[in-house]
Amino acid sequence: MSSPANALYEIILAAYTSTKYVNYLAVSGLTMLIADYLHTLPDEIRLMWPAAFSLPKVLFFVVRYYALLHGVFSMTYSLPTNPTADYCSSAFVRVALSTKLTIIASEGSFELAIHQLWKLTKAPPAILLIRVYAFAGRDKALLAFIIIQFIVSDSPF
Repeated sequence: MSSPANALYEIILAAYTSTKYVNYLAVSGLTMLIADYLHTLPDEIRLMWPAAFSLPKVLFFVVRYYALLHGVFSMTYSLPTNPTADYCSSAFVRVALSTKLTIIASEGSFELAIHQLWKLTKAPPAILLIRVYAFAGRDKALLAFIIIQFIVSDSPF
């Protein structure tokens, strides 16, 4: 049998190890995001900057640059080495809300995100629908199918 002090030590060590791995994943994810940003920046400048102002353009820039801000939120959550309980609570809420906003804004394809977005805005996740419609060559029949499919399977009714 292990003593209570040894059990507590094992729990703290396991929590520290888990936190360390989560931080490694956060840094690697942010690194990949920055690498992708730098890799696609010439295409963004060539294709998106001169494009006319439109909903897809606004959604593109919101998703693209908010993801970087979200990465900063996530990284700063674990930086303080001796945080207060209030700091931990507010940082957790900030990161959780930012994560939810990032999922809804960027993908919208998760069932929960669709239902939450529908309840909040009474509108479908625009970027997902616009992206599928654009990749399909603006096919009107496919657009009708996408809208019907969304109403039938994803609406909160």
